Amino acid sequence: MHGVEDVEPGLDRWPGRQQLLSGDLRTMTMWVCWDADLARDAAFVVLGATDLATIGDRDALLAAGIVEGRLHIAAYALGIGASVMTFLNTEIEPLLGEPLAGLLFTCVGVPTYRNRSGGRPGAPVTVDTPTAGLTEFGESPFA
Repeated sequence: MHGVEDVEPGLDRWPGRQQLLSGDLRTMTMWVCWDADLARDAAFVVLGATDLATIGDRDALLAAGIVEGRLHIAAYALGIGASVMTFLNTEIEPLLGEPLAGLLFTCVGVPTYRNRSGGRPGAPVTVDTPTAGLTEFGESPFA
């Protein structure tokens, strides 16, 4: 949780919202997502993680994909945005403090722009190319 009204910032385990860490974790989530600003700026981030010894890779990924898809649908229905992120697998265990494998990382929040139509088939619109890149990739905040 980064910036959700009436919710203390920190790392929560679901279900039941058991708080594992309290405080601002924006720098850590940004680091885990390859220094992508979206992981820092999102209202909250959902990380699907599991102990792969207790569930098969395929079953775990399917379950995480279903949850993530529902999260996207719910976010869009509420007029906010959601985006799946790439992440550093090696940093999931230090972030969570447990030997878990990361499956999906989804950032949810209010986007700074509104989506626009990509055009009809055969008549695409011109797309602006972003000029801002990643910030300098530094050292792990877990070190």
